[in-house]
Amino acid sequence: MFSNRVLCIFVIMLVVTGTILSVASACDYSGLYIPPGYTFRVKGVSCECTSQNQLKCDPVKT
Repeated sequence: MFSNRVLCIFVIMLVVTGTILSVASACDYSGLYIPPGYTFRVKGVSCECTSQNQLKCDPVKT
């Protein structure tokens, strides 16, 4: 049987690892972490975070 302390440490490590992974698999846009596949528009430009963690920006066609 696991003791409560071991279980608690295990849960904390899972949360920390999950947080690091979610940040690592995101695009950094001026300090904002954008998840892959997410598209946003800023100042007439449409940017998408690709699966390779690259921001792909194109001018928005009006």
